[in-house]
Amino acid sequence: MQSNDFIDKLRRLSSLSKEINKFIADADDFLVYIKQMDPQYLNKQLEENSKCINNNELDPIKFIRFVIIDKIIKKENVNANVVNQIKMNITTRNIDHFHDYSQYTGPLSNIPKGNPFQAYSTSNILFNLYYPSIENEVNAILAEFASHFKEMLALQGENSVVQGFNHNNNLGTDMCYVALFPKSIEDHRMATQIALQVNATHSIPPLIRYGLIAGAGLKKESQLIATEDQVMDKFNADKMKLFLKNNVYNHYLASSGRTGSASTAGSDTGPEENNEILARNLNIILYGPPGTGKTYNTQRVIWNIIKKKDLFSFGPDAAYLEYRDSSIPAKDRRTEFITFHKSFTYEEFVEEHRTKNETGAINYNYEDGLFKRICLKAIWETVKASTKISKTEAEMKYEVDNENNYESIKYKVREIMNFSKKDREALFASAPKYYLVIDQIDRANIAKVFGDLVTLLEEDKRLGAENELIVTLPYSKQKFGVPPNLYVIGTMNTANRSQAFADAALRRRFIFKKMLPDYDLLQGLEVEGVKIASLLESMNQKIMFLMDQDHQIGHSYFLELKEIAKKDAVNWLKIAWFYKIIPLIQEYFPGDWAKIKEILGADFLIAIEKEGVSAGYAMKQIRDFSDNKLFIEALKKLFKG
Repeated sequence: MQSNDFIDKLRRLSSLSKEINKFIADADDFLVYIKQMDPQYLNKQLEENSKCINNNELDPIKFIRFVIIDKIIKKENVNANVVNQIKMNITTRNIDHFHDYSQYTGPLSNIPKGNPFQAYSTSNILFNLYYPSIENEVNAILAEFASHFKEMLALQGENSVVQGFNHNNNLGTDMCYVALFPKSIEDHRMATQIALQVNATHSIPPLIRYGLIAGAGLKKESQLIATEDQVMDKFNADKMKLFLKNNVYNHYLASSGRTGSASTAGSDTGPEENNEILARNLNIILYGPPGTGKTYNTQRVIWNIIKKKDLFSFGPDAAYLEYRDSSIPAKDRRTEFITFHKSFTYEEFVEEHRTKNETGAINYNYEDGLFKRICLKAIWETVKASTKISKTEAEMKYEVDNENNYESIKYKVREIMNFSKKDREALFASAPKYYLVIDQIDRANIAKVFGDLVTLLEEDKRLGAENELIVTLPYSKQKFGVPPNLYVIGTMNTANRSQAFADAALRRRFIFKKMLPDYDLLQGLEVEGVKIASLLESMNQKIMFLMDQDHQIGHSYFLELKEIAKKDAVNWLKIAWFYKIIPLIQEYFPGDWAKIKEILGADFLIAIEKEGVSAGYAMKQIRDFSDNKLFIEALKKLFKG
């Protein structure tokens, strides 16, 4: 397959991924698309889904699909709210709502108790109407990609697997992939694979990921062994080919006990270096719902980099806990921490132009921000170890954090800007690593905070790198570059939509790790019969049904219970519930009492009536549960088991 043909087909998958992503995000858009389908096709689907009764048992998914198609064919108004109303009436077995479908009301009233749509969004329900029209095309392209990869890597004898956008029980997703795996392994889920994935996550440009991944059955803490991402708009097929040959080929062969050939694949690295390869990504973002340990685990990522462990290994580690709890002298600190906010600026982050009026004269001063300072610190510690720059005994003791030395250090650091690129590369070859942690990195306007320096974050644009960039800063007029021994680790709260989920500038320059609620951390945690893991999981399932995965509640809201004495546990739980959990739910669903009631249950709400007519609800307060037994019983109703 020629490079242009490959990219054209990849672009087609990317556009479909983007379209599906839009439908997942906006059910009304999806319904508009369905309404525009060929009437003959819709009638065929109507007939197929009308067969939703088997042995007098009703299939709720087929039934709701049948009702939606029927209403569309009849030109009735069908939107996301109408679909949610149909779901609610099926869930509550309200047969009066379905008087036009009398043949189904008997089986409807007998469906098992519970919410049959717990795992089904509107897009999941409609996906089977949409996907058949593109399924053959998608599978054909993926099959071509499998052949292309086999030819490119001289792996003609390998097995391959293609997975379109219909996996996860045909619920639909915006990701498709193709993978090669060893012929000696029957199930690809138990194999290390060479894979290519096309994916479009909310508000992110369609992403192409390729490289070495672990099958789901291998139970690795991170499935990404050695991967690289490219944005579709700037996809470079040669870059992908080089990465697969240099960083993947030999690792892949070694995973099944084979030996690679350097002349064939151009790589002399071994499988033990996988973690080091992953750690070469200098820009990392942990993202997910609130309370999932994003900020907490930034320090664990740093530890994993230092120890050359799996970058996203967050399991128990006694050595890490000892390191975390140890007292590190300020002069030895290699980490800086900052939280972004909406009004954060370049002047605060990089450098600020200040004037001081002294004795009638105006002096121009330049105040350096945190980013410039940690870059200088990372460079200075490298310079001190170099023999190419002369330093006095006193200068060798200078520290960036000491304002008395700071200007002298800046002067010395400028000398490396006059080195050749080759000398700069040698200078940083064994440089000590530094880390900048940016909490809530998406809260600020990235263009406003970084300016042109966002380009300098890229690994190949760092000092001494292949395409290094050195710029002149606008205020101080000094030359500046970002050192290759500085990691930038950010966090994003996906429940915060004040900014787009991920600025395109970040998406292109960072690798992303999604953090979700970890119920295993809460297993065995019980308060008066309330199983905390089950309670949280049940609430999150309802939130995902009513909203999305990004607005779940994290496990860390309850972790402190592990340290609370049994006699104080109920009172602690009440405080967390009324002052953390309930406000978060109200923030997610402002004024939508039906959804709040679905998640929290009726026991935490007060029905309001005006002149005998229902006027909605109000939230009960902690004082309404002075009897702890009432509180516990109300919680027990929210989960099974």
